[in-house]
Amino acid sequence: MGTKSSRQDDANDEAIEISSNGEAPSEDTLEPAQMSYYQMFKVGYQELVNAIIRPPRCEYDISQLGPNMFNFCTKPFTRRDFTLRNSRDLEFSCSMWEPVQRPNPVLPCVIYMHGNSSARLEAIPQLGLVLSLGATFITFDFCGSGVSEGEYVSLGYYEKDDLQCVIEHLREAGRTSTIALWGRSMGAATALLHGERDPSIAGMILDSPFADLQQLAEEMVDRGRQQGLAVPGFVVRIALRWIRSSVQKQAMFDIRDLSPIQHADKCFIPAMFVAAENDDFVPPRHGQQIFEKYAGDKNIILVEGDHNSQRPRFMFDSASIFLTTTLQVPSSWILEGAQRMTGLPPWFGDRSDGMRATEEDEDLEDMTLDQVLALSIMDMGMTTERQAEVRQALYTMLGDRQGLAAPTAQTPRPLPSSSSASASTTRPAAIVSPSDHSSVADNGNSLAHSAKESGVGVGVGSTSHPPSSHSAKAAPTTSAHVHVHVPRAQSFTRERGRSPVSDLSVALGRGAGNDVAEWTCSSCTLMNVSSANACAACGQRRSTTL
Repeated sequence: MGTKSSRQDDANDEAIEISSNGEAPSEDTLEPAQMSYYQMFKVGYQELVNAIIRPPRCEYDISQLGPNMFNFCTKPFTRRDFTLRNSRDLEFSCSMWEPVQRPNPVLPCVIYMHGNSSARLEAIPQLGLVLSLGATFITFDFCGSGVSEGEYVSLGYYEKDDLQCVIEHLREAGRTSTIALWGRSMGAATALLHGERDPSIAGMILDSPFADLQQLAEEMVDRGRQQGLAVPGFVVRIALRWIRSSVQKQAMFDIRDLSPIQHADKCFIPAMFVAAENDDFVPPRHGQQIFEKYAGDKNIILVEGDHNSQRPRFMFDSASIFLTTTLQVPSSWILEGAQRMTGLPPWFGDRSDGMRATEEDEDLEDMTLDQVLALSIMDMGMTTERQAEVRQALYTMLGDRQGLAAPTAQTPRPLPSSSSASASTTRPAAIVSPSDHSSVADNGNSLAHSAKESGVGVGVGSTSHPPSSHSAKAAPTTSAHVHVHVPRAQSFTRERGRSPVSDLSVALGRGAGNDVAEWTCSSCTLMNVSSANACAACGQRRSTTL
């Protein structure tokens, strides 16, 4: 028969944080300094999976796309909103702008694709430039983004099929000649993934694409190491393997397939690459690496700013020249006076239609260019705060208690618009299911095996411990928090003596010595080392059969 013991009687249990009312706080309310490493791993794991497949969804009002009819450089233009259904039977929302008086029955078209945690509203600063060339302009919310259907995003894997659906719609309508793609971040990755299979595309503008998702994650860890995060490389690789498994189960794609650089040498579409010199989320070297491998005609420009900042005027000038050439735009189609509106909504400040300027228009005319642009994309995309959240999810998963990824400066907020509508991001609840919690433990076998093969001891925190030839019992005992240089939590804490190996390292199947995971917890299914008498995760007493 089995014997059990409460946590209070278990000398090998986690340190338990006790609140003032005598109840153990939940993981949702614990600060990192109060969590055990297993709790931190589980919370970070959930947040990181969400960051990949269910980031905050951008919500906005359709009125923020501007008027359905407006004048731009004395010419009338119209916007048409519609929906399409992709090959996965998901409906997504699109908008198309075109001149009322077409200079030709068929016109070139630019398709703009937004980044992660963003929506079609992101395309507004590019709209005026494209319309000034006599081309039409179409943008859409990827499935899983904005107001489109879909629960998950896939950073380009399924988004390329949304793009394919838009291209087929344009070609079937018979009113479009040449087509160019303009994407930013996730949108740029999508363009690269699609470009290989559609050589008829006239040109692509690729702003801040990532080269490879796994490379991006490993670079984030390297940055954390520079700030004091200590974690062995094999732990990072195995953690990414678990994330890969969860993403496959929930969103049905393999994150290893998110490697745009692997498609670069098979794509021959003329391309203009854009990289921001202060982008520390997708560093400029990603764009440079893709550029160097890219097979088609290419150019790359480095701009000031970061991953989510407004692009300077000279970038728009370069884009205008590139699109004029690749789309074969006749010079007679180019609107005079459009340059003064670069980056602005095309209806901004233009009163050539004879309509009386409204109070709202007068307010806008008093704003600077950057302030007006900010109205269109406030709280959208991978903001500084959002970037820090993604990094911190990764660092928390790997044992950071110090908040290494916290942004160093608050991102300036744009002025509020006179309209009550504003774009914002809605953060979803955690979507990692209970079965995925167990999958973390289920993968203990593979991790224990990798630890045994590598002969490396796991130390998560500020210290990494090499393997010892002594047994776990012979290891000196210290406080549970001794190797993490942070202040103790301001609450009543019952700490147990334990060897200087992190809680996570035990949960991952490796003790202070050479013990390998040999028994499975009957409560949470976690694999534990042979010398442990209780589960390192839940405190469940090891059962012994008499």
